[in-house]
Amino acid sequence: MKMKKLFVLFLNMAMLLPLAACGGSSPEAEPGASDTDAEPARTLSAAEEQMLARYKEWTLEGDPYGVSSFLEAEFRLQAYRCQDKAELYAVVANNVSPFEAEVSFKERWNGSVPCDPIRVTLRPGVNVIPVDIAGWENGEYRAQLRLMGDDAPAKGGLSRLLRIDRIEKAVPPERFDGMSGKRLYFPDDWYLESHEGLEFTMFEPEVQYLDFPRITNPDAYIKLGSTMYWLKDGRLAITFNEYTYEWKHAGTCYAACTPGVWDWVLIDEPKADEIEMTNGAEMSRLQGTSLYEGWSVPGSDAVIRMYDPEKDGPVNLAEVRVQYVGYEARDWGVVKPEAQSTWPLWKKGDEYLVLSDQPLLVDNISTVNGFEALTDSNDNHAGQWLSSDGKTLYFVCAHLLRRYAPFVDEYDNFPLISRILTVFYTHDGVNWERHYYSLPDETDTPDLQHYGSDLYHAPKGNDLMVGFMMPYNAHTQQFYMELTWSWNGVEWNRFEGHKPWIGNGEPDEPAFGVINMHGHIVEKDGVIYHEIGWVTPAPHFSGDLINAPGLGGKITGEQIREAFESRGVSTNWPFWDYYGSWDKLAESWNTLSATCGVAVYRKGGLFGAVSGKNGGSFTTRSLAAEGKLAVNIKVNDGGYARFTLLDADGKVFAEKEIVGDGVALPLFDTLPAGYFRIRAELKDAVLYTLNFE
Repeated sequence: MKMKKLFVLFLNMAMLLPLAACGGSSPEAEPGASDTDAEPARTLSAAEEQMLARYKEWTLEGDPYGVSSFLEAEFRLQAYRCQDKAELYAVVANNVSPFEAEVSFKERWNGSVPCDPIRVTLRPGVNVIPVDIAGWENGEYRAQLRLMGDDAPAKGGLSRLLRIDRIEKAVPPERFDGMSGKRLYFPDDWYLESHEGLEFTMFEPEVQYLDFPRITNPDAYIKLGSTMYWLKDGRLAITFNEYTYEWKHAGTCYAACTPGVWDWVLIDEPKADEIEMTNGAEMSRLQGTSLYEGWSVPGSDAVIRMYDPEKDGPVNLAEVRVQYVGYEARDWGVVKPEAQSTWPLWKKGDEYLVLSDQPLLVDNISTVNGFEALTDSNDNHAGQWLSSDGKTLYFVCAHLLRRYAPFVDEYDNFPLISRILTVFYTHDGVNWERHYYSLPDETDTPDLQHYGSDLYHAPKGNDLMVGFMMPYNAHTQQFYMELTWSWNGVEWNRFEGHKPWIGNGEPDEPAFGVINMHGHIVEKDGVIYHEIGWVTPAPHFSGDLINAPGLGGKITGEQIREAFESRGVSTNWPFWDYYGSWDKLAESWNTLSATCGVAVYRKGGLFGAVSGKNGGSFTTRSLAAEGKLAVNIKVNDGGYARFTLLDADGKVFAEKEIVGDGVALPLFDTLPAGYFRIRAELKDAVLYTLNFE
């Protein structure tokens, strides 16, 4: 059985715009060359200056042996979404005379030509070539940068990939039915017909880390959080596993503390009658879907066959899993999945139906004519889930994109690869579409990547999803936590300014290198305690030595120098000056450890609408709900919050003013029949949620 092509790249036709040309010509026109100027005098961002500093003294020595000996080029962003202009950065060696070049474009898969070639003059230093991409269709455009003229330093050129991935913005309905028992969250104005004077923002948690030395084993470098719970004596407890430098299990430990005091102490394993778990139905745990939830990889005794649409009928998406086969190759008879490949399977009764004769992804770093394969991935999975109406299945995993200098970091473990989370989704289980997760933009460093994201359904959130994304800054070798959200599972949004939800801190502080959330969440008295699985001061590249057999805790400065000097750590890594020498860096790596902790935040209070001292207001779209209405709000001294219920005719049904601070302050005991709106006037207040109870 041959299925339709599995990788339907960016096929939401409703969102695709007609092709537009860079030089005013149509794609069918005979390509000519339109002149434009590169921008050598452009003011670079601080991040760009840091990454391009290595080229300040770059010179061509001897005769050129190829274009790459004096020219590097790459697009500023891995992929473009909201932008109408892309930027190709071309860096020329300082002792090379200016030369003419031409950039032409052709879509990688269908061969379409979106514009005429662009003619530029490239000069020593950093040249920025703007490309007008307004109106280009989604796709992957091969940009060929060719040197022109007899005076060019060499013959030939470079090929780079311009990826465009525009998505249709999620649009709220005019009316929201069935809101009983649900909550209105305010990461944005989704529920609002109009508003003014409000800022929609996220709120950073209080963060507490276990502050133990290496507790039971001097070689136990890692303390990895396992679960959290309440003890009957009122203390918060955490179970964590210790691991050696080489990730070998070294024991299980238990600790407890009084929240607010954070006096963590080791305890014996709690007995069942010492544990008091919170009520799961009201604990506000964000409910997610595990990659492996429900069943594991089919074993050798499983009945496996290919899906036959005539025999099997339409695929039941509720019974489909996107299955990662792990580190061993499999033989399912009908197909032989290679190790670390990912396949869509339908568990229909006692049978497993393979929905494709090709994998969705394979953990691999390949190059196809210089660029990534569509199946290239790694094990940064972010989960899968079924839409509330059962019509769409989603799966999120990192797709690996091939990147080139000047926007690569040689000391990274994958210096020529960018990990970018990708949302795969299907309506029939057979044909899959894909869009990138929330993409890096010009306010991020040019090498920002995704190291994964924990995805959850917001409690009673009416399809709102929350993602605790781990952006990875390859230049600084850190990854941190950033809050994202989505109303449709495809368009994932970032808050303005991209401020970390949990930041890294300074060198040698607990979370300087790595922050990783886990899914264990408990609640008490309107406060959420969210487990931080592990943090470490170690920069990412240190794992090459810290986790190497026999080296952990015994690393010498000379070993670090041999491993990383040629990869630019002492010249390009921004934090080198903090240590100043290889020996100081070794001393840090030999004494640091990884620990776990907890993020503490308000119930329902990840984000909200903020009004300042000048006040703000909003009116919701039409809503339909029964029961009562409460509000999760904080009104500061001197502020106020006035709420008005308007019936379907716009008449005032009820009014109330709220002061104080609470996660479920009573607002209205009765709601209008049919559709109604809520009008609010806020001053110096933070509105987190409106709760229909």
